[in-house]
Amino acid sequence: MKLLAILLALAAPGAWAQDDFKGYVPPSERFSCEAPADWSAFEEEEPSGSAVHFLGPEDPSGAYRAGIDVHFVDSGRPGYVPAKTAIENLRRSEKLSQRQSTPVKRFAIGKGLARIFEVWEKRSVPGERSPSVAVALHHFVAVVESGEDYFVVRLSSAEEQYVDFRKVFVRFLKSFRAKG
Repeated sequence: MKLLAILLALAAPGAWAQDDFKGYVPPSERFSCEAPADWSAFEEEEPSGSAVHFLGPEDPSGAYRAGIDVHFVDSGRPGYVPAKTAIENLRRSEKLSQRQSTPVKRFAIGKGLARIFEVWEKRSVPGERSPSVAVALHHFVAVVESGEDYFVVRLSSAEEQYVDFRKVFVRFLKSFRAKG
């Protein structure tokens, strides 16, 4: 209930300035949204479908850069798992990373509903080279179904900054529209 109450409070009219976000449609035209105007975006093809990455600011320590990832999961691709299974996998506790999550809640977006939850975990960043640093990460996650296909929308940031990005995530989700 706490997460839902926070999201509803943040969704109140007048919570954001209109000029700090801009409309965005990726080259694939799978969705439209409003994204922070000063974040850069790019789209790439992945085995499960396509992904759009919005790169936000780095945390003050420079260890992790906040960002929003929108993964389109195509039911016709090999390795497809239904949305319910994907949510279970994303929320699964893990000792090594100390992953934990909140319960799943429903959140109204556009003409539909998203299933949202939060995940906390520790990761070594950068993971692909040394020396790496253990960083506590926070993810706001939403799963938006579009028939058998679905989108996994995730805002990731260093745990120390996640509160700063709540409004960004809510505004992004409220403007998110699946196409086709």
